[in-house]
Amino acid sequence: MATAQLTLFAAEEPLDENDGQSATSCESPDATVGQQRIRLRALLAEFLASPVASLVLTRNRRRMLSAKPDARGLAIRLHRCFLDAPPPVTRAVAILLDPKVRGTARKQALAVAREHFSRHAAEFMTPSRLTLKPLGRVYDLVLLRDRVEREYFGGDLHVDITWSRPGHGRADRRQGGIHIRLGSYDSTHRLVRIHPVLDREQVPEFVVESVVHHEMLHAAEPPILGQLRRTVHTRAFRQREREFYRHEEAERWIERNLRRLARWRRQRG
Repeated sequence: MATAQLTLFAAEEPLDENDGQSATSCESPDATVGQQRIRLRALLAEFLASPVASLVLTRNRRRMLSAKPDARGLAIRLHRCFLDAPPPVTRAVAILLDPKVRGTARKQALAVAREHFSRHAAEFMTPSRLTLKPLGRVYDLVLLRDRVEREYFGGDLHVDITWSRPGHGRADRRQGGIHIRLGSYDSTHRLVRIHPVLDREQVPEFVVESVVHHEMLHAAEPPILGQLRRTVHTRAFRQREREFYRHEEAERWIERNLRRLARWRRQRG
């Protein structure tokens, strides 16, 4: 077993500012949970062919699992949503805990674990208060969302929307070393976040609207989980994305202006 500590996050950015560090001890008073934990601990040890020294169940908002070796074996912290997961998901968790597994098998296992986390973690989390700021200096995201929802989703998608914090999110648009994510969708809170770099008079309204439409599509066309692979942008997703009335024009504007967007982002920071 590797000597370094392993930590895996469900996403590359936190779901909100509350990291949710509460945990359920191995000695849970709930008999059913205790029995499930013992069963899961034994199953993981069997998959890993190594002793599991301890298994602590957490309610962390962003961290799926972490593990570090000690003298008795592997000390594991695992989100509680995996406690009664189906065998393929448990097997994926074991693969992630095994430092010998690399490459494609590990990437596929990570996709399976993240998909399970995204679907079930909220059931075990204490509800948090999200601060929504949809009214920008130039654009009101609520107005754009409502228009997109009415024209492309029949008015019944019901997602929240906000400008994100500057620097929030991981790389998405890539060109010549420029990395910027213009939007994201949080399925746990049904929340669309839009990068504030788009809240400028120089950015056409249809460009902001196009990004809003793309992120709302993630709520309408959720990822498809195969046996060991998760497809986020499905064929249906891409087809509906092209239905936006100025989709190609918006894409071209973004590609031509990535350097300007990156410069504006630095100015805001």
